Amino acid sequence: GISAAPNDLQRSFPRVPDPGSEAEFALMKMWLADCDQNHKCSAKKLAQRILLPTRLLFIGDDSNLSVKLVSKAQDCDLDYVALSYRWKYLGDEKPLLLTDKNKEEFERAIELNKMPQTFQDAVKVTRGLGVQYLWIDSLCIIQGNKDDWNKESQRMKDVYNGAYCTISATCAQSTHGGFLQKRPERRFIGVDTITPNGKEARIYICEAIDNFEEEVEKAKLHKRGWIFQERALSRRTLHFAKNQAYLECGDGICSETMTKLFKRESFFFSDANFPEQALEFHKGMKIKYYETICQKYSKLNFSNPEDRAVAMEGLESKILEAYQSGGQFGLLHNHFERSIMWQRPGKDPMKLIEHSNMEKIPSLSWMKVKGAIKYL
Repeated sequence: GISAAPNDLQRSFPRVPDPGSEAEFALMKMWLADCDQNHKCSAKKLAQRILLPTRLLFIGDDSNLSVKLVSKAQDCDLDYVALSYRWKYLGDEKPLLLTDKNKEEFERAIELNKMPQTFQDAVKVTRGLGVQYLWIDSLCIIQGNKDDWNKESQRMKDVYNGAYCTISATCAQSTHGGFLQKRPERRFIGVDTITPNGKEARIYICEAIDNFEEEVEKAKLHKRGWIFQERALSRRTLHFAKNQAYLECGDGICSETMTKLFKRESFFFSDANFPEQALEFHKGMKIKYYETICQKYSKLNFSNPEDRAVAMEGLESKILEAYQSGGQFGLLHNHFERSIMWQRPGKDPMKLIEHSNMEKIPSLSWMKVKGAIKYL
């Protein structure tokens, strides 16, 4: 068994748990409990005030065949989970959206079997974690209501930063695709052996499936502009990928093979109290940190190009607050001369984003144009 394995061998499961199984939820709850106790990721542990979202979905337990929209939740100490996913519908798939017309209906009940599969999977995971509240943007922000959107988009940083954890539907191909999908079988062979202390044991030689770079960093979900901010502001994220699930928190990355991973690229995503890491840098590195974020963000895709100037507002405001600087739209007042030293990599021409919302953006800002940028 695992307990009798030689000390220099990894202790783990030859098979990873099935997605959405009790075994998987037990492992995830163990990860989160360890994080709660031993890491500085929890807002409650740091005695930081949590600003609850304006609306949440009360999901109850598995005996409930519906969920309901709750406005102005009274319990300021409650836990909730936030969902990060692709707004994509294939063929005749239809979106499920909160509107002014159906708000009262949603406050009575939203039947689970009428929700897109990705939403149903998020409900299942949230219940599996023992949490009773879930935040999904399309069901908690009134769609088509400009005033509600303007107010709630300003609070996005608080929603993801205050969540108990964020569920990332990394492998879902669409909103109806779901992310608790059957996974490829992990190949392994068992070998009987004798340990150095003379005990019989069986060890497993397993296929290496830990690949956070390919499964998460390069996933289609993480090429979307809105997802960048959601991930950076989340204190910890459960990524449901093709081969396994990962927990990303301020202490690194846990995988279902029981391997602990660390990544150097995009290190700011592992900052549970973003952008706390940057405050340890000297002035030059603080500027470089901000430039790295802007360069990565500029490469991402948007269904509506004008969102480029909006989808980083929450993340940018936290940086400005930490740097004690004014600014907006990629321009830091304290480092203004550096902020405007950007250019288009390669020879592709710069194209302005044509939309009435872009008129308020200074001409020196890279957010006014489409495509990737780099700093000199």
